[in-house]
Amino acid sequence: MKQTLLFLVFFIGYFMGNSQCTAPTALTVSAVTETSATFAWTATGTATSWEVIALSMGSPAPSNTTNGIVSNTTTFTYTNLECGYPYVLYVRSVCGSGENSTWAGPMNFDTMGCGSSCFPPTEVHIQQQTSNSTTVMAYPTSSPEVEFLLRLSFAPPPTPNDAPTASSSTFPFTMPLAECSNVSLWYRNACSSLIMWEGPIALRPINMAAQLNPIYGCVDSDVALFDYSDLVPQLPAGDIQIYSSLLNLINSSATGVYGTDYTFALPLQYGTQTHYAVVNLSGCDTVYPFQIIVGDGCEGFRLESFLDENSNGTKDAGEVNFPVGHFNYSVNDGEALYGYSQTGTYFVYEENPANSYDFSYNIDAAYQSDYSVLQTYTDVSNTDGITVLYFPVTANSAFADASVNLVALANPMPGFTVSERIEITNKGSVTIASGVLTYVKDAAIASVTVPNQSVTTTPTGFTMSFANLLPFETRAFDVVYTVPTIPTVTLGQQLHASASISVAADAVSANNQSVLNQTIIGSYDPNDKMEAHGPQIVHSTFSANDYLYYTIRFENTGTAAAHDIRIEDVLDSQLNQNSVELLSSSAHCTLTRNGNGLVFNFPNVMLAPSVEGTQIGHGYVQFRVKPNAGFQTNDVIPNQAEIYFDFNPAIVTNEWTTTFVTQLQVDESQIVSASVYPNPVNDIVFIQLTNGNVKSAKVYDVSGKIVGESQFSNQIDLSEAQSGLYLLDIVTDSNLKFTRKIVKK
Repeated sequence: MKQTLLFLVFFIGYFMGNSQCTAPTALTVSAVTETSATFAWTATGTATSWEVIALSMGSPAPSNTTNGIVSNTTTFTYTNLECGYPYVLYVRSVCGSGENSTWAGPMNFDTMGCGSSCFPPTEVHIQQQTSNSTTVMAYPTSSPEVEFLLRLSFAPPPTPNDAPTASSSTFPFTMPLAECSNVSLWYRNACSSLIMWEGPIALRPINMAAQLNPIYGCVDSDVALFDYSDLVPQLPAGDIQIYSSLLNLINSSATGVYGTDYTFALPLQYGTQTHYAVVNLSGCDTVYPFQIIVGDGCEGFRLESFLDENSNGTKDAGEVNFPVGHFNYSVNDGEALYGYSQTGTYFVYEENPANSYDFSYNIDAAYQSDYSVLQTYTDVSNTDGITVLYFPVTANSAFADASVNLVALANPMPGFTVSERIEITNKGSVTIASGVLTYVKDAAIASVTVPNQSVTTTPTGFTMSFANLLPFETRAFDVVYTVPTIPTVTLGQQLHASASISVAADAVSANNQSVLNQTIIGSYDPNDKMEAHGPQIVHSTFSANDYLYYTIRFENTGTAAAHDIRIEDVLDSQLNQNSVELLSSSAHCTLTRNGNGLVFNFPNVMLAPSVEGTQIGHGYVQFRVKPNAGFQTNDVIPNQAEIYFDFNPAIVTNEWTTTFVTQLQVDESQIVSASVYPNPVNDIVFIQLTNGNVKSAKVYDVSGKIVGESQFSNQIDLSEAQSGLYLLDIVTDSNLKFTRKIVKK
């Protein structure tokens, strides 16, 4: 008996002392979200893995035969949990050979509430609207993607389970709509399908019509006065509602409704403003964009030429302004004056009713066989306000004429981003159904972009298709590229670009191509003048029918907006003053010519102070003129302009010279190159520049340590340097940088 008891004690003690499969300790829960949680514990005994189980709060505890999820580490992330739900956690050790510990737990926790970590996107608004699409802007928060749901406006609000119509992580984002459908837009971040939809935003499908003729205002006591009765002939009958922006239109924030009294005032704002008119709101409205242009005073004449499609001598609804020509006038039978405008509208300001005027209209020489105008006015005076005088122009035949114009918005500088502007215009009397614009870049430019336009990239530039270019409609596109750094390009190097346009049955081919030659410079004056051919023209390539294309650029470098800008330019005697044509400008501009004197006016332009790296605060005007017949090789034609900002003194531009040559030559005075000698060097290394002076020079060893340097000197002493390979960085007084390898003996 005694032996049996001793054996039992030994047996129990042996197995109790050797059983090491104990339950884990120190259970923790962290990183709890709506649908997941991370668990951790401390291993004990001989465990090689663990089983984890999460049960609903109130469930029975697991038994020894209950199986959990196996984890080979002491942390485990549970997923696919329900949001806002209470759970209990258990963990046990697995020690091999089917031996498990008891379950450790319970550890209680709650998942986060449904949608509590998925915040809605911010600043969601409609940016553009058509009859069959909407463009939305949004800023995601909890996830990079935003989901959208289109729902009939009269339908009940959506539930979280309603599937999205579309989603996007890039904005603005455009989605299609059923034609003129009455729908609302709901939205949410894509981080959870359990959260409620935000909204709604009522969508307003619209049909965008062609741009109407501008509405002109005048200034009285620093307030712009407009008469919207000019809109009436261009619109269907009914009450007119005016919107100051497309965003206001989409969100039904109207400037006002104008029924019988169409006159109203606006504060002066920056530049020409585009407004939008809607007649008789119907839920799928036709929207008519138009510009409001502010002139000067409220006394004088408004001259307006238009295409008289039905030849009745009256400007009817839908008849557009005719800009292919200029106005001729004189005061009290005095000297002849000439007024040019890109819109077909020109103002003559006159407060004295005793002054008598004669007015007529002259069609540009290239189109005098295509169009006719008979209207003249003799001995007319202005007695009160603005007197409007119309000049109906009739087309002698139906024809299409596409023209293209290329404008340099800034001088190219190494390493800087440069923009060029392409303008295409239909100067014919019928709509151009389709066409193709082709742009060819300079070979030194790696690539170009055209913001907000769909183009087909080619090895030499791009092509772009267009459609439905209306008579006298102009569309503008900016081409953006980066000028390579030196030594890939050199100062004085010419960049050559061209734009061409192709349409079916084009009546005038002479204006189907525009070329632009620009010189790479190291620094520039923001107020300057240039000519598109460059400083030299090969005499044999330039005929008596060719034009010089001048661009005058300016920048408001001040701290306040410039109300008015005036540019004066006196043409050289070698230029044919009667051939002047106003081509393009950054804002509404008129040109008055008196003999060979040109005055460009930007009235009430309100040019904002310039912002670096943008076109804000910058402006330009472009015109063309023919040299007089008989120009010869080595003839030099100079041109210069004076720019006036409000009442400030004139800013005089550079003098641009055009030289007719037998062959193009490189302007060596503009090219900078650097060389060093002797190389290899014993002690003193010398720097030689073809133009300019050394501003600084530093010699680096292969580890980047400076071993020699100089300021405003063309030599560096390397007598103390060890033998080996070094790099010499040179900065010139025009801030050009060169790097040269040198060897120290």
